[in-house]
Amino acid sequence: MGLVPSHAIRDPERLHALLDAAVVIGTDLDLQGVLERVTETACSLTGARYGAVGVLDAEGKGLAQFVTMGIDEATCERIGHPPEGAGILRVLSEDPRPLRLAELSTHRDSVGFPPGHPSMHTFLGVPLRVANRVWGNLYVAEKHGGEEFTQEDEDLMVVLAGLAGVVVDHARRLDRMADMTLAVARERIARTLHDGVIQRLFATGLVLQDALPLAENDDLHSRIDGAIAQLDETIREVRTTIRLLEKPARPRGE
Repeated sequence: MGLVPSHAIRDPERLHALLDAAVVIGTDLDLQGVLERVTETACSLTGARYGAVGVLDAEGKGLAQFVTMGIDEATCERIGHPPEGAGILRVLSEDPRPLRLAELSTHRDSVGFPPGHPSMHTFLGVPLRVANRVWGNLYVAEKHGGEEFTQEDEDLMVVLAGLAGVVVDHARRLDRMADMTLAVARERIARTLHDGVIQRLFATGLVLQDALPLAENDDLHSRIDGAIAQLDETIREVRTTIRLLEKPARPRGE
């Protein structure tokens, strides 16, 4: 599943907010920070009261990470442990297509909520996917005003989930490198930066460039240009890091 073209998103304010988030996500290598930013942006752009992102474990059978928005700490404590990837969350992982529901409880795979969980009716979920691998899911619930989520809401979520999926993929690759020898790790990290991070930054830049014709005023056009310039500078910095990693390691004691 590829990123939705930005021209499918018609609202200039929502497009502007999405572009701002894309720049942050495209340049942030901290997975937890990216997941929080993605969930916060998903809620803000879709007008949802609640949002969450779940990252599957290495076996793809349970959730390794779970980030929520809209639920305070006291409510989280009452609910107890986070979801285990059953019900609707399992559907999103096994059938990686966007899912929009006017009433969550009517879906055949809905398993209900634990005691203390806030009531949720309208629902929109999309998978975090890179190529043919599903890394988790992003979802929002309870659109303000009791309205149903729209196709444009879905398009926004697909873009955010696509960016988050690439970051998760990259983070998992780095985790697998942790126990390698220094020389091998340096070589593979450099390759990951080149094939993963730089490609992600290029993809984000293309999304921004595609949005330039939609800029209806000079200020928005200028901000998009500035974001593209920022991504270009980040790419140059990553390439410098790659060159340093590719240099032979200095012998101990030197």
